[in-house]
Amino acid sequence: MDVVLYFASYNGLTMNDIYLARQNVSSVEDHKENTWEMLNNGFADGDTVYIFNSIPEHLIINNTLAVYVADDMIIGVAAEIENTKYMRGVEQIILSEGSSP
Repeated sequence: MDVVLYFASYNGLTMNDIYLARQNVSSVEDHKENTWEMLNNGFADGDTVYIFNSIPEHLIINNTLAVYVADDMIIGVAAEIENTKYMRGVEQIILSEGSSP
């Protein structure tokens, strides 16, 4: 997770699913639901790093997010990260209609 946190911090991005200090479970769940709705409608926040439990194939195929495996985590960002070939442990997931990871 260090690579992802460093990347987010270095680029002034927020993280979507790190609610370590929040206690209001209902508010957190509402936020997650709203975030999924926005993503499913093709809108990604340009300053957010999204964290997933599994590869969000439909968001890749629909070009909503650029999705990567970084530090053993699945992350998505609104725009492709340049020069990932120079970042150790970061691999972009590329899918097209009908393909699978």
